[in-house]
Amino acid sequence: MIKIDVLDEQYDVITEWSELTIEKFVKVQQIVDNAPKKLKDIIGYIYTNDKKELESIELSKNESLKTFPKFYGDMLGVLCDIDRKIINQIDRDSREQFFNVYLIKFAIGCLYAPIDIEPSGLDSFDFEGDTYYFPRAKKVLDKERPMGYLSTIQFTEAADLDVYMNGLDNKDYSVLANICAILCVKDNEEYDEDVMLERAERFKQLPMNIAWDVFFYLGELLTTYTKTIVPYSLEKVKLNMQRQPNQAD
Repeated sequence: MIKIDVLDEQYDVITEWSELTIEKFVKVQQIVDNAPKKLKDIIGYIYTNDKKELESIELSKNESLKTFPKFYGDMLGVLCDIDRKIINQIDRDSREQFFNVYLIKFAIGCLYAPIDIEPSGLDSFDFEGDTYYFPRAKKVLDKERPMGYLSTIQFTEAADLDVYMNGLDNKDYSVLANICAILCVKDNEEYDEDVMLERAERFKQLPMNIAWDVFFYLGELLTTYTKTIVPYSLEKVKLNMQRQPNQAD
């Protein structure tokens, strides 16, 4: 977090993922989703380092004087404890410069992926006085068991995860709190939908560095789910078929 001086007053601005809650990130996502297409294209070219396309961009007077500065101000409004009336007094060049230096990574995170954060490697995190465990591997009978912190009951009954995953596939990060509530559990905790929904409300205040950590491991979860649940389901079908009475008798 840094401080900026505006009209002889200092204001705090969120500049790190660890300072940004899931709830605020969802607001950032809504702003980015509604940004002008050309602005999204520019952010994409910066993300891919496409200098040729960036150099070919030409802005209309309306874009340079109105729509783009409004977007920068909207981003600042979510990420800073500054009144909108004060933001309206910040000139467009200062808005653009501040966005490009400090805030563009959040827009890139919404549209593509975070560019400045990696898996923490931690096994757990503390939140509101409780310890929650990430869905990582652990050893069971000297064998590495992926997603070992999830019990069999949690793993088979958490069908809710499929629903929220569909939202994540569509870049709807409002489901992040729900996904974290399903996957990040207390020691020896079983899955309970009511507990998950209540926890998801509280997890809206989780910092995004923790949420991204969960996001990074969803690929591992899906791989494990496919390897574990699908063969198990096929085996069940096979056993059921074997138990069917012989219709030829």
